[in-house]
Amino acid sequence: MKRAFITVRFDRMKNHDFAILCKDIIQSMEQFDTEQLQLNISLERFKKMTPLIKNLAPKHRKLSQTKDMDALRKRQEELVTAMLLHLKAMERANFEDQQQDLLHCKYLLRKLFRKFVHQGMAMRYDEISDMQKCLTTVENFRNAVTSLGLLRYLNTIAELKKQLEAKRLERSNEAGKLPEAGITIPSKEEIISELRFLLQSIDVTAATHPENNYSVLIELINIHLTKARAQLRNLASRRNTAKAKADKKQKDTDSPTGAE
Repeated sequence: MKRAFITVRFDRMKNHDFAILCKDIIQSMEQFDTEQLQLNISLERFKKMTPLIKNLAPKHRKLSQTKDMDALRKRQEELVTAMLLHLKAMERANFEDQQQDLLHCKYLLRKLFRKFVHQGMAMRYDEISDMQKCLTTVENFRNAVTSLGLLRYLNTIAELKKQLEAKRLERSNEAGKLPEAGITIPSKEEIISELRFLLQSIDVTAATHPENNYSVLIELINIHLTKARAQLRNLASRRNTAKAKADKKQKDTDSPTGAE
């Protein structure tokens, strides 16, 4: 018996392309009365693969929030460095009217932020929290940093901490939606097995129930399969071209220059 569907190496398809193919086949079958065609059970069985199809989503080397978090951390480091330089400049200036305020804040600020740029985020958060507590509870410290123009630095550093915490929560939530590590390959293998079973079911049912017309459905699915096979051929062609270029480059490198 001639097979109704063209052959495609699903295992060689890119995960993203294979996921689209599966969704296209499901949507195509849903356009028909699968119960009348006696394919409803086969379709429902394959639709149970939907959660696994989601596991084929492309992995992101960096989540979308990581770049923003890097920028916020860098800005925070710049502000801490600038604040400590500001403090040092006032000490060198040695203005008489600033001496008392410097005594009330310089030691604490250096204790909190001296190693800031070399610390991990957990330690940074602790030190910023300690600084905020001092601003609230130690009146001399709060008055001193306000008088010396350092309060703006501290408030901005604390605000950046809030923004970083919000971005970290967003990233954690997004990461929770990504496939678990190592789950993609077994998921794809199971989906391939079920897709082949679905296509075989359609093939056998069409052959054993000539009273129903399956030609339009088969043609529609074959359109998707033909597109998938073309993608595979293009991928293979690009790989062969890249390999040929690499081999030629290696050959040119190994060949002695200037030889007659």
